Amino acid sequence: MSGLAGIVEHMFELGVLRERIREMETTRVEPRVPTHPLFARLLGGGLKPGAVYSVSSSLTVAMVLAAGASGGGAWCASVGIPHLGAQAAHEAGINLERFVTIPYPGAQWPTVVGALVDSFGIVLARSPGDMPAASAARIAAVARRAGSVLIVVGDWPGAEARIQVVAHTPLGVHQGHGLVVGHDIAVTVTGKGAAQRAVLPWPLTRELPAPPRLRLVV
Repeated sequence: MSGLAGIVEHMFELGVLRERIREMETTRVEPRVPTHPLFARLLGGGLKPGAVYSVSSSLTVAMVLAAGASGGGAWCASVGIPHLGAQAAHEAGINLERFVTIPYPGAQWPTVVGALVDSFGIVLARSPGDMPAASAARIAAVARRAGSVLIVVGDWPGAEARIQVVAHTPLGVHQGHGLVVGHDIAVTVTGKGAAQRAVLPWPLTRELPAPPRLRLVV
């Protein structure tokens, strides 16, 4: 009986091992497009290839989202953002040597954006606001097929995540006097899970102050 029990136990262990191997073989680790560390923490490690992200009103936040991929060598394009300056893009971390801008796409916005997401790794675009849902669906399908990332300043139906600026605090000004030395940009990120909040320092070279430590009184 002891020999039979040992065989049964061994078969059980083999079954468990096979199940674990099967789980490892079927579990895929999704690749992610690099982005700023703050957003990487909020977006599952980075931007999802083939996804569309919606940013409410803040071009600065949109550029910071794109900068990780751009700095890593991906070609980046902007559409419909005529006031996007080279200095601001550079300060956000975008590689200007691999950056193309089309400031005035006009009525050809859907066609231009569709062509760019099929060719560029990451595309920044300001939403025209009145684009038909069918056109948005076609552009999203092209992005999924190409594995590119589209970051839209404005609303976008079915976005992978929505990033909203909820507070914008200038630093260095006290009671109306002083020189602005930076900004704290508070954002919320809403995706498939619960909304998360974080603070982005601007310029990016400025570090956020560490939270105060509690002092134990005995």
